[in-house]
Amino acid sequence: MIRWMLLSGGVFNFLVAVFHLFFWKLFDWPAGLACLSVENRGMIQVFNVITILILLFFSAVSIFCIDQLRKSGLGSIVLSTVALFWLIRAAAEIILCGDIGNILSLVIILICLAVSSFYLMPLIPACRKSH
Repeated sequence: MIRWMLLSGGVFNFLVAVFHLFFWKLFDWPAGLACLSVENRGMIQVFNVITILILLFFSAVSIFCIDQLRKSGLGSIVLSTVALFWLIRAAAEIILCGDIGNILSLVIILICLAVSSFYLMPLIPACRKSH
């Protein structure tokens, strides 16, 4: 079950990275960010590029390094980091996006919490021993 969770998490992270590639067009960033200063416009775009890189890293380790994630100290750090990333994303939806009564926000929060749990489960000692 842990293997399936990490593989699913890896695929999910990959899909979210691809989604982030389309932010410029999807959210019409050239027009939408035009009201910001050059510095702020640049920072948002740089953060998006770095987010894509981080998500691709999460995806790659989740798909190709499952045994190392489950059996090493470094793997535990990576699992904790990915879980924290998605917990923070869920919290950001609540704090920064405001309307948690909105069905889309609720779905995003639930998905983020589910993905976070995929990475927390292998950290539980009883789950670490199971295949």
